Amino acid sequence: MTEQEGIYTGASENSFKSVEEIKDDLWQRAKVEIDSDCIPPELSFEEFHNEAVRRSKFRDRVERESRVVDIDIPTDRPIAIGFLSDLHLGSRGVNYELLKETADIIKNHPLAYYITGGDITDCLFFDYGQEIMNMQEQYRYMYKMFEYMGSENMLAGILGNHEAWADRNGVHNYIEFSDKTKRPLLRGISYINLGVGEQPYKMLMSHKFKGYSYHNANHPQGRANKEIHGADIIMSAHTHKAGEQNAYQTEFGGKTKKIVFINGKTFKSLDAYGKDKGYIPTTDDRLGCNWVILNPDRRMIRTASSNEEMVETMAQYI
Repeated sequence: MTEQEGIYTGASENSFKSVEEIKDDLWQRAKVEIDSDCIPPELSFEEFHNEAVRRSKFRDRVERESRVVDIDIPTDRPIAIGFLSDLHLGSRGVNYELLKETADIIKNHPLAYYITGGDITDCLFFDYGQEIMNMQEQYRYMYKMFEYMGSENMLAGILGNHEAWADRNGVHNYIEFSDKTKRPLLRGISYINLGVGEQPYKMLMSHKFKGYSYHNANHPQGRANKEIHGADIIMSAHTHKAGEQNAYQTEFGGKTKKIVFINGKTFKSLDAYGKDKGYIPTTDDRLGCNWVILNPDRRMIRTASSNEEMVETMAQYI
């Protein structure tokens, strides 16, 4: 019988382990030792919770979006507010000549103001081959246009779905909106308490409301009026279907209140996406900017569906 080198690890004969077996055990049992100070401590629920709250608040501060805005315009004359929506800057199908005409009116007319209704830039979606400007050029064009028209003539801006799509790629340049214009940026259903002279007006706004009708361009505003009560003016855009409409709502006590619905126009006639979907080009009076005219001394709301109508109506007040 061949003798093996080894040791007995216990009192029984079976406890004998050879040198090779001992080496194998030591090899398998070998463990990496790391100083416990090198391993970060586990985070608690409270720490995760506090950090989530902090990051959420920080994101709100960065995006600087508003929902309720108070605006006052001291004046003794009526004012005209252009609803400048769905410009789609950077797309080949935009009527840029009409846009320049509208910008000149806002810049030079002493009683003209404007609200941007969203989709000011096209943001390179749907029609990559139809874009005549890249993303950076579109945003620079937009801010140069605001500067040209006068940021002081702007009341507020609304974020559109094209800008929201761009945000998914991490290029949401509307973060700079309030810094550059010194005006609030609205997103989704928003409320403007507007004072014109001595007269208050309540404006309910969004780039897009729920609902759509092929027969009635103002269906989204009418639906919004049924869901949210109290507005004097309800404005949205998105559909590229121009529309102005008066509705008359009976209030408690029997009095009747006139409410104005405005569905924003567009400056974009057609693009490859619209052609492929069989859309009819947007032309003539359906292109451009809607206007709402407000009196400062009594509740009077009028609409103008073109630049010419606005200029002619407001001529008597200059």
